[in-house]
Amino acid sequence: MRTPYEKEMEHLRKFLSEVQTDEDPDFDNGPEDVLEE
Repeated sequence: MRTPYEKEMEHLRKFLSEVQTDEDPDFDNGPEDVLEE
């Protein structure tokens, strides 16, 4: 069974793969916007 941390990292990786296709320069500031959900 995966830990909550591992589940969150998987979510972040999926999000990052989507963001990278958009080439959003603002994302360099960090993943804090992702955690608002």
